[in-house]
Amino acid sequence: MPERARAIVMEEAIQTAWESVQLLNRSESQEANHDHVLTVLEAAVNAYGRREIARGVILLIGSLLESVAEEGKSEPHEDDPLSMLYPALMRQIRIRFPGIPSETLPMIGATVTAALLGEDAVAWRDQFGEPDGMETFGLTCMLWLIADFFDSLKEPGFTDQLVRDFLN
Repeated sequence: MPERARAIVMEEAIQTAWESVQLLNRSESQEANHDHVLTVLEAAVNAYGRREIARGVILLIGSLLESVAEEGKSEPHEDDPLSMLYPALMRQIRIRFPGIPSETLPMIGATVTAALLGEDAVAWRDQFGEPDGMETFGLTCMLWLIADFFDSLKEPGFTDQLVRDFLN
């Protein structure tokens, strides 16, 4: 993942964000799985605060998408990552996670847009205050979609290794 000055986020929040994404991979029942992730996020919120957990999720979204944004800058004749990836991610979040309230989708989408434009997504989202629980869950689902996208392009487990390297 690219390295540059970024908003400071607690390591525990970043780890919790990634563990929540891993949980989305493990259940047979999508509904039960979502409930389990919400429970884990709520426990983390009690320990570290909702704002910090959301910031951990957003940091990972931003870090992963920043590499895609950088690739897009080097190929000006190609379609840019924002016009290619954003519609697919927003379509998939609505299809795969229908329980996410529609009123949270514009902020989730705007956070993804900030990351794809190379902005510090954490600092960008911070200016709008603390996200609620469903937005944090939606951002976690978006992080899962992004990880799934990277794994499908490279190989299964690629993103997990990338994030683990980032955390170490």
